[in-house]
Amino acid sequence: MRLAGKRCLVTGAAHGIGLATAQMFAREGGAVLMCDINAERGETAARDLQKVGARVRFVCADVSRAADVEDAVAACVAAFGGLDVLVNNAGISRNLPIEKITDEDIDRVYGLNVKGTLYGIRAAVPHMRAAGGGSIVSISSVHALRGEGRNTLYDGSKVAILGMTRALAMELAPDRIRVNAICPGSIDCYPIEERLVPPELREPFRQRFAEEYTRAREALQPYPRRAVPQDIAYGALYLASDESAFVTGTHLVIDGLMTNQMADTGPAERRLHEIYQQTVAWLKEREDG
Repeated sequence: MRLAGKRCLVTGAAHGIGLATAQMFAREGGAVLMCDINAERGETAARDLQKVGARVRFVCADVSRAADVEDAVAACVAAFGGLDVLVNNAGISRNLPIEKITDEDIDRVYGLNVKGTLYGIRAAVPHMRAAGGGSIVSISSVHALRGEGRNTLYDGSKVAILGMTRALAMELAPDRIRVNAICPGSIDCYPIEERLVPPELREPFRQRFAEEYTRAREALQPYPRRAVPQDIAYGALYLASDESAFVTGTHLVIDGLMTNQMADTGPAERRLHEIYQQTVAWLKEREDG
């Protein structure tokens, strides 16, 4: 049990990387407070883990609100007696050209990705100090290491996470609090059909677009398979565990060589954007029809 005795909080834990991380932490003996804005999915996921004997609780929270994050940390401490591990996973993207970015877009992306990370760390640190140390893992992105057109907000927010990680690692080292980040590559955390497509249209959507999405995503990296959320969760497990006791102030890239071929990914990324636009148009035709 790699996390036996560890009290953990995972944000964005209702699906994708966050859910895979919460599941893996629970299997490895950790007590896990799952936090997400989607109460229905989060409560269902927590119940499923509780049925197999995991020490898991769920709290609904919007991490862009400081009070929500503070309440989630307090709930973890109340349920498990303290906090040893924080995984800042909750985040959002807005893929827009610069002239179409609104103040609302800026506030939402930076509110979740940057302020949400800061709020979590700020609330967690006093409890980790009281415990004699801890581990903070923030999910950044390969977009922090390379730029992509039309992704200014997301790329900038993920760069900010790496900067905060390095600075906080220096600040908190005397307290034995380790601070690290993970930079995932392309991964289907929350399939587009779940985000956009009504249930009654999902089968025709798959017939029309699934193969195109698969080919475009596979072209983003040389490694011959697509990433799954568990690939990232294993990295978080390592950084949360005592196996990484001397690792702090760095980032772990889990991307199937995506950044190594960054000069060649432009066509694949443009193709993904084209397919996304075709999906939106296809859905609109069916709604109008």
